[in-house]
Amino acid sequence: MIKYIFTFFYSILLISTLNAQEKVIRGINYDNIESNIKHADSTTYYLQLFSAYLVGDSSMSLQAKRHLYYGFIFQEKYNPYAISVYMDSISQFYGKVGLNDKDFYKIIQYSDSILSIIPFDIRSLQAKAYAYYSLYEKENELRVQNQIIMIYDAILSSGDGLSQESAYQIIYVSHEYDLMDFLDFKFSGEQNIIEDKYDYLKVLPNELQVQGLYFDASATFNYLLKSYE
Repeated sequence: MIKYIFTFFYSILLISTLNAQEKVIRGINYDNIESNIKHADSTTYYLQLFSAYLVGDSSMSLQAKRHLYYGFIFQEKYNPYAISVYMDSISQFYGKVGLNDKDFYKIIQYSDSILSIIPFDIRSLQAKAYAYYSLYEKENELRVQNQIIMIYDAILSSGDGLSQESAYQIIYVSHEYDLMDFLDFKFSGEQNIIEDKYDYLKVLPNELQVQGLYFDASATFNYLLKSYE
C-alpha cells in the first residue's frame, strides 16, 4: 500500500521539491531557529507554526517550514527514538488486498495515534492520505498532502546530500529512507556512520550516477547523548 501511495503523490511532491530548490537555503542554524521560535509576536513562533501544520496550511513559506521541522527538536515531545504500539496495528493493512471503508477508517485512527507521538512520521501521513483518498474525502486528503510537502520542502532546503558539507539534515532516521524513496533511489543495504554525526547510505546504480547520500543526523545523536547525561 505504501509504495502505491508514494507513486500516487510523487508528481505533486516533485513540483513542490523543484520550487523549494529554486529558493534553496543551504544549511540549518539551530541556534537561530531555537531563538526565533520562542517569540510569540514572530511569524516563526512555534505554536503558531505547528497549528498551521496541523491544518495543512499550503501558504507556509519555506523559512516557516524550516522553523517548523527543525524547531521541533526544541519541543518537549521530540524523541527521535519514539515507537508507537500502533505501528504494528497499521502495518497489517500494508499487504492486505481489497481494503474496505472500515479498514480505511482504522488506518486513519492508527495513523492519528502514531502522529500524536511522532507528528512528522511520513509513513503514517502517507497511509492517512491514501485512506482519505480512498474514502473520497478530498479536503482531508489535501490537508495531509500539504503536511507531507512541508516536511520534504524543509529537508530538501538543507542540502543536496552529495557531500558531508551539503548533507540533508534530518530529525528522524526514518526520514533518510523516506527521502531516498522520494528521490527514487534504491538503498543498496550498505550504510556508514561518520564522526557520530553523518549517515552515508549507498544507493544502487542509477541514471544520475549518484553513489550515495549523506545525511546529517546530529539532532538524533545529540538527543541520545543528552539522555545519558
